[in-house]
Amino acid sequence: MTLQEYLQRHRLTQAEFGRIVGVRHATVSRWLAGKITPSFARLRRIEAVTGGAVTAASFCGHLSCMADTGAPERAPHAQNGVNAGLPSPPEAA
Repeated sequence: MTLQEYLQRHRLTQAEFGRIVGVRHATVSRWLAGKITPSFARLRRIEAVTGGAVTAASFCGHLSCMADTGAPERAPHAQNGVNAGLPSPPEAA
């Protein structure tokens, strides 16, 4: 089950779910939009509070996309709007 389906089935708002898992509603909104992926610790919390109904796999399709780094939630390749250690794209000829 996706997080969106869980929220609808349990009639929870993004703000209510955010309070339950310890994040702001804006963070839940970004999860739902696919803009960011929850940290590994937050994914475990989501699984726990949903009784396993929403799993890590529902966010990325497979667990290999998650690393137990303890890093905060963020876009996969962005940090403050700047590529995080990625090479610059090639310039157009």
